[in-house]
Amino acid sequence: MKNILFYLAVIMTITSSSVRSESIKTSHNTLGETFVFSGADSNQPLTVNLWLPETSEKQSLPLLVVLDGQRYFNYAVSMHHLMQDYGWTPPFGILGIDTSKDRWPMLSNQRQVILEKLGTQVFPHLKSKYALSEERILFGWEAAGGFTINTIVDKPQLFSGYIAASPSPLYGEYFPMLQQSFESLLTAIATNGKGKHLYVSKGSYDYPQYLGIDALESALDTITLEKPRYTFVSIDDATHASLGFETLMRGVRDYFYYFDKPQFNSFEAFTAAGGHQFLDEYFKQQAKQFGLNQQQIDKNRFELLRKLSFMPLMDGDLGLFQSYMAQLSDTDFLERSHVNHIYRYALFMLQNNDLSGASNLLQYSQKREPDYALPINGLGLVAKVRGQNEAAKALFQQAVEMAETNNDYRLYEYRKNLEELE
Repeated sequence: MKNILFYLAVIMTITSSSVRSESIKTSHNTLGETFVFSGADSNQPLTVNLWLPETSEKQSLPLLVVLDGQRYFNYAVSMHHLMQDYGWTPPFGILGIDTSKDRWPMLSNQRQVILEKLGTQVFPHLKSKYALSEERILFGWEAAGGFTINTIVDKPQLFSGYIAASPSPLYGEYFPMLQQSFESLLTAIATNGKGKHLYVSKGSYDYPQYLGIDALESALDTITLEKPRYTFVSIDDATHASLGFETLMRGVRDYFYYFDKPQFNSFEAFTAAGGHQFLDEYFKQQAKQFGLNQQQIDKNRFELLRKLSFMPLMDGDLGLFQSYMAQLSDTDFLERSHVNHIYRYALFMLQNNDLSGASNLLQYSQKREPDYALPINGLGLVAKVRGQNEAAKALFQQAVEMAETNNDYRLYEYRKNLEELE
């Protein structure tokens, strides 16, 4: 009997395991396609990985070309997803170039061979298969960063943008022997740089790369001829090893600068940039470069103005807030603003004893959206501060009744305000 029970238990275990296995499906996980372009003579084959986004866009896609693809390709794809979620850039393809075998010699000694192969084999082949444009951005870190910058000398027609993280080696105090190549680079930038983009970064304790980076920035600043739009940044919280990841995202966003909205961390920065006049020129460029329609531009402008509107609130600066709102009085800013944001503006004014301003905002909000209890509750708060308790009580009661009907999540707040007056 014990043997029978034992065998039944084994059968049930096997059956149960089989059922569980059958309910789980597995498949291989792949990212894009891999192409291997054979080398000539003693040159090693060039391995590249291509990933293209699924998009409804009809125009051809720009291509981000990532050196050291064995490190940055997967990251670039994840970065692309994030950028699309937040509307930072248009969709673009990603090409990772594998440099894992003999990296430094490959990047240093075979630059012209690699660029020639890209121009004559890789890009033509990919364009024959996929909807890719002639717009390409090259990214590289460290030795690949030096490769990236010197591409302006070797093959300026291949790329429209260059993102270099801690590029090495560059002429400077540490590499004085590179002065001749440095002068050739400056000549190439002045000759071929019009309409292009250059983004260069350095990190904390980024020795000796920062010496050459500083020398390059100083030299570019003195060039009076037409030159690329360039940005040099110091990412002080990034180490040399992590700098590539930081730079790739920031550099791509900077390349597509006019696609998104300008970023300001303070009202002072907005004013220093030129304020509303700056925005006029910015969104003019946005429409020109990316073909955005007026509806999209108006949306982008409003979202930026809304972000700026909260800065005086966070700083507790009533005067700045009043001045800012006065500048927007002839626009549709309030018309586009959500009732919750108007209520927050009114509370800020109320807390800073601008009762008239708070009341005007709340009356506007109530008239625009009469079914919302929030502005009515706000008017009750204004009446309470003015000592008009009966009027406040009636307004709080009205807000409670309306909130009960509409299942308003602020009902508890309205009831509490009412109870404090009873």
